[in-house]
Formats: sequence, C-alpha cells, structure tokens
Amino acid sequence: MSTAIPVLIVLLSALIQASSVALIKYSTKLKVQKPESKLHILVFIIALILYAPSFVLWAYGLSKMSLAIVQPVFSGSMFLFTILFSILFFKEKLAPYKYLGFVAIIGGIFILVI
Repeated sequence: MSTAIPVLIVLLSALIQASSVALIKYSTKLKVQKPESKLHILVFIIALILYAPSFVLWAYGLSKMSLAIVQPVFSGSMFLFTILFSILFFKEKLAPYKYLGFVAIIGGIFILVI
C-alpha cells in the first residue's frame, strides 16, 4: 500500500486537532468578552468532540506506517496548522525570522514522507 493515503490521513488528523485547539482558544476569548453568554461552553464542547476523530485518524495512520514517521509528521503538522490558525483567526504576529522555522518544518515533513 502506498504511504500517500496514510500520510494524508495523519495530516487530516493534525488539522482536526489544531482546529480543536483553536476552538478552545476562541472559547476562552468568548468567555472573557461575553461572560454572560453560554456560547463559550458550546464552542468548548465542539472542540472536545473534535479530539475523538483526530485520535482515530492518527491511530489509523499509526497502523499503516511506523511511529518514527507518523509522530513527527503529526507533530510538525500540528505546529504548522496551529501557526496558520493563530495568524489567520487570532491575528497573532510572528517575527520574520520565525517563518524560517515554518519552512524548515515543511521541509522536514517532506523529507520524512518521500
């Protein structure tokens, strides 16, 4: 079996988990901004629910590839997706030289999966 599909599944797992982390951050912002609203609870619950499919997809990838590949791909992807979400949705800033780390992570993932 080609490793392309398991790698894509591990990337999807990381994307879902990074989305969950972003939702947890968003729920905390909601609680601070509108403490009387209960929307932050709903957002937090959705974030927790997203962890389950992320784990299942990660476990599937692990069943098809070695731990030495799956975990670094997952962890590196989590970094990338988390950075992207923080920039796009929370308007957080990175120092210009930190984008070099972003590119290095992409390169590392590419080297692992080829």
